[in-house]
Amino acid sequence: MSRDKHIKKLPLTTSAQNIRGILLIFSILLLAFSAIFNSSPSTEVAATEISKQYSLEIDSGYVMEIPRRLDINPQNFIIEEFTQSSSRMLIWDFTGNNQNTIEIRVNDEIIEQNYSLSSEVAVFDIPIPSVVTITGVDEEVNYAVKFPERLYTMFNTVASNQSNEYQLSR
Repeated sequence: MSRDKHIKKLPLTTSAQNIRGILLIFSILLLAFSAIFNSSPSTEVAATEISKQYSLEIDSGYVMEIPRRLDINPQNFIIEEFTQSSSRMLIWDFTGNNQNTIEIRVNDEIIEQNYSLSSEVAVFDIPIPSVVTITGVDEEVNYAVKFPERLYTMFNTVASNQSNEYQLSR
């Protein structure tokens, strides 16, 4: 004989029904707030921000949902007024292409040779002052860099055997 035949369903008490209703309303509100205050920009907004090559709107780790051709040019950056003797540099491929290879140098010393850049954020400790050089190894690479002490994220591209520099100073 099946055990389920002996289970009797009891109606919910009034307080249990009230709690269920409150949880339902809370869930709907939470879903609405998350949709309204979603921190990831739309693909169109992101493409516009990326074309400026720096953004206050896009956080570290952002990866474009829909890959597209971007109108950005290789650029060197000067980043001043660091207050610490070192900083963390966050770097990732914002296009989601996980097969690009770069070389990272700090003050002409290689810290990563043939580094496979991915959409996962990589973190490097960088002394201040210094010059960070990102060199494309095998093909054009689109990537983003952020120093957490700064509000903006920088977007760049580098061709094979070409370099971009980030000059960091106090």
